[in-house]
Amino acid sequence: MKAIVLNSDEETNSFPVAVVTWVTISIGAAVTVILTNGLGSLLGSATPAVPCLSLPFNMVAVVATLTLTFINELPQGHGDEQSDVNFTSVPSNHSDGEIATDDEIDYGLLLQGSLLGMGQITAINDLACSALVVLAMMLFSPLLALSAFSGSLIATLFASLLNASLLEYGYNGLMGYNAVLTASAIMFFLVPGWKSVIITFMSVVATLLAQIAFIWAFSDISLPYFSLPFLVVSLGVLGSRGPPRPTVLTFPEHHIAQWKGSAVSLSAPKASLSLVSLSQQSLHSSTLTESRWRRTPSL
Repeated sequence: MKAIVLNSDEETNSFPVAVVTWVTISIGAAVTVILTNGLGSLLGSATPAVPCLSLPFNMVAVVATLTLTFINELPQGHGDEQSDVNFTSVPSNHSDGEIATDDEIDYGLLLQGSLLGMGQITAINDLACSALVVLAMMLFSPLLALSAFSGSLIATLFASLLNASLLEYGYNGLMGYNAVLTASAIMFFLVPGWKSVIITFMSVVATLLAQIAFIWAFSDISLPYFSLPFLVVSLGVLGSRGPPRPTVLTFPEHHIAQWKGSAVSLSAPKASLSLVSLSQQSLHSSTLTESRWRRTPSL
């Protein structure tokens, strides 16, 4: 709300607008906690259990943005020129000479945009912020950091190949941040492996297509689409059956170790049970033979 509504525009920095915005932020934060509790219980009871992800945030943020726009009577597209980050139009941090034309693609800027996508998950278009996000993720899980950046890179490159009008989105990291969230969620909530890699790749592409659809649908009303593309795809994927899931959520590297350990522990009892059953069958058959042998003289 601070980035979208309270920008450097004099109209939106006026005292009444600022007061209403901060009150809305406070109420919205409280409602988000309540929704997280309720939706977490609801989706957690599903089979398989599904995390609520950023569903509470998106629900509250969309409603709050529409409410503030209506109450403050802000013109459509407010903050498009002044705001540091914008989800309907594209803020540029490049000079005109650095932007490629419609007929050429600057892959260096696309690579930079892929990195910026890591910072855009916090709505900050800044390389230093993006580098800190990558560093923090690597400290937690190098595999998760690799998956997140790969998602941003794939989405940014695919977007540049789909349509030249998406290049500026790619250069500023806006085509990558939803893919970062999708790749991170799938790699975290599923056990990493070749199946999860394929699912992640397909989900990243699906997130990109969903984001393009949201850009087109929300642009006319100047409504931010926040992380709705990530949410739509990730909830569908994580709600499906089939891919293995960690028994206890910790971090991806540990999830792999958990899965391998559970596979070993599950296979060992089966082998011992089969040996026990064989020995019992052998004992039972020998007992029958002995009893029959003993009965023979009497008969």
